[in-house]
Amino acid sequence: MQKIYLKKRYIEVEVIGTSFKAFGFATEFQQVILNLVNNAKDEMIKKK
Repeated sequence: MQKIYLKKRYIEVEVIGTSFKAFGFATEFQQVILNLVNNAKDEMIKKK
């Protein structure tokens, strides 16, 4: 659903690279990334 919403708004997220190391919990890391993308999306929509 999130991917479709971003696509409708012409927002593209590009991940460069194939691997990295992060120490901690994977699900919390995923939530942080999702929050960053959502916050960026909201600001881009505000500023059009």
